[in-house]
Amino acid sequence: MLFSQQDRVYGSTLMQIVEHEYFEDLSRVDDQYAHYKVNEQAYVAIEYDSGEYSWTFEFDPERLEMLRADRARARVGGEVFLCLICGRDGVCLLKPSEWDALLDFDDELDDAQQITIERPFRHQMEVTGTHGELDHRIAGNRFPKALFEADPEHEQDDEPIRLQPTAHVSPAR
Repeated sequence: MLFSQQDRVYGSTLMQIVEHEYFEDLSRVDDQYAHYKVNEQAYVAIEYDSGEYSWTFEFDPERLEMLRADRARARVGGEVFLCLICGRDGVCLLKPSEWDALLDFDDELDDAQQITIERPFRHQMEVTGTHGELDHRIAGNRFPKALFEADPEHEQDDEPIRLQPTAHVSPAR
């Protein structure tokens, strides 16, 4: 059996989840590709883009419907995360309030939508989407620990770094 690059990347990502000290259980939620439930409390949808410095994740109407259903789960007591694998750079783990701010679920889901991630050298991830952008950067070390924060017994501090206006400086020649 041959493994695709995507299979290897998804497998590596799942290994980071199952090797976490608070991991107990992993199960598929439905027939959607890469849609899991961790420890009976956190739902995770995984996406992959092979880019090098910028990554764009496109969500077709079917995948958006799945995320809409996940939003409903979040309102009744489950945590729902979007796990975006950024090539060889790392994983951007988005919490429900974050991916909800990036994608538009108010209208009919007839068109594809996207989330774009950029990571300037030695900086955290900057995230924009069809519906808006985050006012903070995402730390690469958020994954996988934030998946296990839903359990109050293992809650960890993960305060985002707020974006500050910066002056544009020309590089030295």
